[in-house]
Amino acid sequence: MTLMEISTDTLPMERAIVSEANPGFFSAATGQRDTVLIVGAAGANARHMDGAVRRLVAEHPVHGVDLRIPDDPEFPIPRENMHIVGTPEANGDQEVLELIKSGVVRAVYLSLVPSMHVQEIVKYLRHVGEGLIDFLVVPKPAVSNLEERREVEAAVRAARAQLRARTAGGAAIGSHRSLLYVHEHYQRKEAWDTLRQHLGEVSKHLGRLESVTISIEEAATAEGEGRVEAFERGAMDDLGPHTMSMALDVAHSLNTDRAYTVSSRPHATTVQRYRYADSELPEGVETAFTVHGTTTITDHQRDGETHNVDFTMRGGKGLINKKEATLTFIHPDTGKRSIVAVNLRTNELFVPDEVSSLFPPTTFSDNGYGKIVLDGLNGGDPDISFQHWSQARVVTKWGVDLAELGQGQLVIHERGLSLDELAAATNLIAA
Repeated sequence: MTLMEISTDTLPMERAIVSEANPGFFSAATGQRDTVLIVGAAGANARHMDGAVRRLVAEHPVHGVDLRIPDDPEFPIPRENMHIVGTPEANGDQEVLELIKSGVVRAVYLSLVPSMHVQEIVKYLRHVGEGLIDFLVVPKPAVSNLEERREVEAAVRAARAQLRARTAGGAAIGSHRSLLYVHEHYQRKEAWDTLRQHLGEVSKHLGRLESVTISIEEAATAEGEGRVEAFERGAMDDLGPHTMSMALDVAHSLNTDRAYTVSSRPHATTVQRYRYADSELPEGVETAFTVHGTTTITDHQRDGETHNVDFTMRGGKGLINKKEATLTFIHPDTGKRSIVAVNLRTNELFVPDEVSSLFPPTTFSDNGYGKIVLDGLNGGDPDISFQHWSQARVVTKWGVDLAELGQGQLVIHERGLSLDELAAATNLIAA
């Protein structure tokens, strides 16, 4: 593979090419690093980043996107206005290191399978600590167990300590700034993102939250998508973080309003795991799951009354295509129940008339890989685009707890059934 240089036809004068070999960009006018390094690999995981990278290149081509990939002619990410570094050739790693040491890299996005995350996170966090990179982003799940979490947290602490030591007088870096972010794209699907920003107001009109159901069911299989390696730790590891992050969203969003307080993490009561019969995944690995749990909501408008909120989180492959979140509210005075729903496939929001004025548009376009990613990687606030590590670590611990609770027997099933149908069949068998 030959190195491809970024076009400089529209390059502002204040931007300088660092070197002919590594054309990253640094804005002398703003003092900001402008280059994003995406560390990727061929296969379905990298293809999942196709839309994000296309958007980056299309809207901000002069910022530069450096992508480390094998020389795959079928790789879908566009090569125009991109500089390819770190190929499997002998000097690939050295090219990446030179790019980082040039001081132009704002962020590194690791588009890798989960089994590679910890090693690469630790490696690039060292460069964050050296002040050569502003922050690191990794797709969910960042880590899959407590041992991996401890290793990453040690690397985060070490990087933060390095940065403190580099500042004048050892001044502490603001605790709000994360050095590591997780790209939890379901949180950033525009319909869901819009709803969670208004949940406090919604609750004022509709009453207290009564139940939440989050379903991420897919007809596609891990084998059919070429994602066996990425899915080898199971549906709870791959799709579980989406449902858990969204459940935490509900609690955090309602807690911004003083009317109600919700426990930050629902307590799981049951976990059921499923596996389609012809799966090629390692033995004992689930392809779908259903989690039932409860949390407590306190009504501060009624002298601290407490009520249970039922949570159901479901996800899996080899099922049907059903991706939605449904929130049910009950008005304390009238007893009226209202439903707010989000279709996560079509990016649509469905709300009752009482709160329709809060949502002028109810159909959205950003699927969590579009402008929201662009904003975080190319100069905007990464807190708006990505999940802060402090929440991601909670998701990891919760996932470990759920995995322990769900260690029972797998229910084997034929493909093409919904989790509702599987639950009904399982209950009949149990009866």
